Amino acid sequence: MARMFIHPVTGEMTRYPELRREQGVASPRQRKDTRVHNPTPKELKGKAKIGMVMKEFKKGTLRSGSGKKVINPAQAKAIALAEGRKVGAKIPYKGGKNR
Repeated sequence: MARMFIHPVTGEMTRYPELRREQGVASPRQRKDTRVHNPTPKELKGKAKIGMVMKEFKKGTLRSGSGKKVINPAQAKAIALAEGRKVGAKIPYKGGKNR
C-alpha cells in the first residue's frame, strides 16, 4: 500500500507523487539532463585536426596515403576522422556486424 500524506492546503490525505505534481516539482523522468560535457584538451585538438584536414580538402591540397589528390568528399571525411582519432578525438567507428 502506498504511503499517504496530509495535503498542506486542503488537509486531505493524499499520495506523495500527487502532492509533488501540485507543487510543480518535476518527477525524475521529466527532469532534463543538465550535465555539461567540457571537452578535454585532447578532444579539442582532435576536432581542430578534423577541421584542418577538411580545409585542405576544400583548397584541393589534401592527398591520400599513396600521394594522389583526394577529390571524393567521402574519402576526405574518412581521412579527417582517422587523423582526428590518432590525435585523440573521441569519434566512434562505424558500427557493423564484424565489430
